[in-house]
Amino acid sequence: MVTPYMSVADAQVRRFFADCGFEVVSLKGLRCASPVLIAHVSDKELRDAVLEVDGPEVEAVIQVGTNLVMARLAAIAEFWLDKPVLAINTATYWWALRRNGIADKIDGFGSLLLDH
Repeated sequence: MVTPYMSVADAQVRRFFADCGFEVVSLKGLRCASPVLIAHVSDKELRDAVLEVDGPEVEAVIQVGTNLVMARLAAIAEFWLDKPVLAINTATYWWALRRNGIADKIDGFGSLLLDH
């Protein structure tokens, strides 16, 4: 799990996923100082966070925080890690398309939009 949040909000993220039946094996909170600064997190910081939370016991990497720009990087990270890397904005867009009967496959944003 990669978040832009402070530890208090990270605990809420852990709880949400646990309540949904998922085990959060590893979590990296980037501790952005403000909502505006979330959008300024660099690709390098995001890459480093993804690599930090990955491990053999990790089945997928999930990024939360809609102001954190990670859609394209998540697709690239899937290639490096050979496992799903889901960015929240991509997942939200996928869900909206599917709920509205649009089954288009879109390349460049990861396996969720390309394969599902």
